[in-house]
Amino acid sequence: LQSQAQAQQNHAQTKMTLLSGLQAAVLQTRTHQQQLIPLSAFPDDFQDEYSHIRKHEGSIEEYWADIETFLIEEEQAQRSSRFDAEVADFIQAYDGVPSAYTQELTDLVQTVTPARLNTPAGIEATQQQLLAFTNSELAISFDGISDGLSGLIRASREEFIQAQRAALAANNLRNQIIVVSTLASLVAAILLAWVTSRAINRPLKSVERVAQQVI
Repeated sequence: LQSQAQAQQNHAQTKMTLLSGLQAAVLQTRTHQQQLIPLSAFPDDFQDEYSHIRKHEGSIEEYWADIETFLIEEEQAQRSSRFDAEVADFIQAYDGVPSAYTQELTDLVQTVTPARLNTPAGIEATQQQLLAFTNSELAISFDGISDGLSGLIRASREEFIQAQRAALAANNLRNQIIVVSTLASLVAAILLAWVTSRAINRPLKSVERVAQQVI
């Protein structure tokens, strides 16, 4: 019972960590993408900001793959919880959205040359393109990943708390069993010693009475 409760706790904690990591990477990507708009007037800062986006893109891919692997492995090991189905549905619903978002952003950034950012007209055109991308249907769908993750993380946290309580209850039950078993063993030892003592003393008293009669 205790090992099962501990496994449930580890399951919930791992899931919560993966989902939180994915959400952080998504939010960071979106924040840096929006910062590209005002930084269009500063080519070096623009490229530096975009490099941060590429880093978080890689994190999204890693977390996404880790979550998929986690769900498969937990199901194969029969450690899945009823809540895992919701996570699987979420991953399936948004499958392809992160890669489409990053690819479209990459295509857009590649059109932004240093020469283009050296003119007011080029800067304004770039900002308009980036603003349109920020408000696009694809970008809004990408935002939906973070929104959906918020609910999943809350549910995972509740699942973790319940698993903690179950693990604590199982540990308390284990301690109670140990105490009862120890007391039972002690009582049994005392009874055995008493019975053994009586078994030894009774023949001795009989011999003593016989000896007294002879005398």
